[in-house]
Amino acid sequence: MNPIGTIVCKILDGYGLTDSIICEKLKKDWDKIFKEPLSSHIEPHKFTNGELLIIVDSHTWLNEINFLKDSIIEKLSPYGVKNIIFRFGRIFRKEDS
Repeated sequence: MNPIGTIVCKILDGYGLTDSIICEKLKKDWDKIFKEPLSSHIEPHKFTNGELLIIVDSHTWLNEINFLKDSIIEKLSPYGVKNIIFRFGRIFRKEDS
């Protein structure tokens, strides 16, 4: 008999939802994982097969963040992140209620 968690994971994998769920969990935990000012300039965008696409809001931060790549991967490894790609783009933050 399989534990329910194993069965649920197989179902989610079958529909391709596991990566999306991990990405949403990362978005929820982002401000706990990274402190200011870093957390306000980077945002997880898409997670696929262990690779996380992170949007960076300025070219200056994009240049600087590459020096932190290994430490960022280490912080995100509990979520299954094995590699990250940084890309310049607009960050959409939800307003605090």
